[in-house]
Amino acid sequence: MEYKNYYELLGIDKTADFQEIKNAYYEKIKIWHPDKNPKNIEKAEEMSKGLNEAYHVLSDSERRRQYDTMLKFTAGKDFDEINDNSFQKAFNRVGRLFKGLQDNVHLMYRMFKDSINGSYKLDSVTFAVIAVALLYFILPVDLVADYIPVAGYIDDAAIISMISGTITNELNKYSEQNNINK
Repeated sequence: MEYKNYYELLGIDKTADFQEIKNAYYEKIKIWHPDKNPKNIEKAEEMSKGLNEAYHVLSDSERRRQYDTMLKFTAGKDFDEINDNSFQKAFNRVGRLFKGLQDNVHLMYRMFKDSINGSYKLDSVTFAVIAVALLYFILPVDLVADYIPVAGYIDDAAIISMISGTITNELNKYSEQNNINK
């Protein structure tokens, strides 16, 4: 899959609002419409398709958020450059953390329950992080849709990496307080 930076394609800044996106799209599509380029029809069709794709994604707030996430984690690399080795590297970075958290789901659940019934104090942010982690491990949810090229896989790893420190620290405190050997 060829990488396309939709912002660059439309000639807009990443902070562009809906009206700026719309104006840039209409300006560019007038130039690249195949009817306006009969001598360069293939290039015009390719550009029109890319412009339509860019407008479709950037004009919808949810699609745009997902696209921005993808750009963040791919760092603008061509999708052909991001392969199984890229995924492996991403998961190797968080593999030990992921395994450790996965092995302690029962302990997380127990700590979560104890927090709900008042026998263990969790601050609200840590409580929310643990609730999300439990949902992630217990339910077949995906934090970022895997159909989004690359980001769907890498983003889950990034999120797990970010929250694992918080959860691991809290699990250690909980285990120590309750004399539990992990």
